[in-house]
Amino acid sequence: AARVDEDATLAIMRDFEKAHGFQIDPHSAVGIGAAGAAVLPDGVPMVTLATAHPAKFPKAAAAAYGAEARAPQRVVEMLEKPERLTAVANDLSAVENAIREKARLV
Repeated sequence: AARVDEDATLAIMRDFEKAHGFQIDPHSAVGIGAAGAAVLPDGVPMVTLATAHPAKFPKAAAAAYGAEARAPQRVVEMLEKPERLTAVANDLSAVENAIREKARLV
């Protein structure tokens, strides 16, 4: 386990952009910070996964990068579509049937 405070998170976000040419979200930055603090035997790789787009966290993106991150166009378009919701009973077979029905629509 590791702790990464807010200032370190923002610094990791900025450093990552400088090093790799793209922005990351604060949760991914915490993962990178925790990975950097891990003590592993020589030759043992560390893998971290990005968890979100920085546009999901506009305040953190603005603090780290000086401006809010812009959501990808495909996300903007998706958010403009009407929401579709299907209520399903709290029952395993009902959930399985709902998934089968919706899978046929794809």
